[in-house]
Amino acid sequence: MDASGRHAVARGLAALAVATAESGGTEEQARLQFIQVLRAHGTADPTLLQDAAATITDPAEGPAAADDVGDGAAVADAGLDEAEAERIRASLGIPSTETQLAALLRGREWLQRFAAELAA
Repeated sequence: MDASGRHAVARGLAALAVATAESGGTEEQARLQFIQVLRAHGTADPTLLQDAAATITDPAEGPAAADDVGDGAAVADAGLDEAEAERIRASLGIPSTETQLAALLRGREWLQRFAAELAA
């Protein structure tokens, strides 16, 4: 697998981790998805999981980076107060900033733990 392929797989693992955490999934559910991705790519390389965790650490590179509305920046730029912005996010089904941050942290922890287990 070349460098761009590894980066794509790492970003995919990061997105899976965050999406699972954000939807209320469990670490076990996330691990099963990680295993499926690793098997599909014919590898059990823990550095892919470490790279995915590092991707989550940098929100500019992480799975939330593509979500321009989720961070509230577009709403804040529109001059709306926070209560109105929260109502708009809720009506669009966008999780709160707190929920997104918690999901990022939880997903990163899951990836790091699984990488450590694979490396052992």
